[in-house]
Amino acid sequence: MNRSTSKKIPLIIVCSVLVLMILYVVFQSFFGFYEVYGNSMSPALQEHEIYLVQKNVNSLERGDIVVFYHPDEQITFIKRVIGLPNDIVEIKQNRVFVNEQAVNEPYVKKNQKIKDYKPVRVPAGNIFVLGDDVAQSYDSRDFGMVRMDWIEGKIKQVGSDDGEH
Repeated sequence: MNRSTSKKIPLIIVCSVLVLMILYVVFQSFFGFYEVYGNSMSPALQEHEIYLVQKNVNSLERGDIVVFYHPDEQITFIKRVIGLPNDIVEIKQNRVFVNEQAVNEPYVKKNQKIKDYKPVRVPAGNIFVLGDDVAQSYDSRDFGMVRMDWIEGKIKQVGSDDGEH
C-alpha cells in the first residue's frame, strides 16, 4: 500500500462517520421512537410495541394517533385525536359524537359499555383525545383537553391497507 492510499483510508472513515452523525441528527429532528405502555390504544396499538413517530407536525386530522407529554400528569401519552379546535364532542348511547354526528370508529374495540360524557367544545389551540379502548382509557375525559404545544408528534396510520382514516 502506498503512502497516499494509507492517508485516504482514515479520511474515508472520518467522512463516513461524519455523514452518519449528520443523518442521525437529521433523523432525530424529524422522527422518534415511542413504546406503547398499557392497552388503551388496543387493538390498533399493542402494549410494548415500538412505533416511529413523525415530529414537528403542522396539522392534525380527526383519527390521527398522537404522542404528547402532559405536564400536569408528568407522563407521555399515545391517544387518538377525536375533537379538533371548535368541535363539540359528546359520548352517548355507547357512541362518540363530534358536532352531533356519530363518529365512524372502526379502530375501537367492539361491544364496549362507554359512560356518557356531556357535550364539550374544544377550545382553540387544543384537541380532544380518546384511547381506542374507550371504556378503559384514561384520556381527555379525565385530564382535559390537550394543548397543541404538548404534542411531540404523530404516528403514521397503523393497521390500514388503504392509508385512509
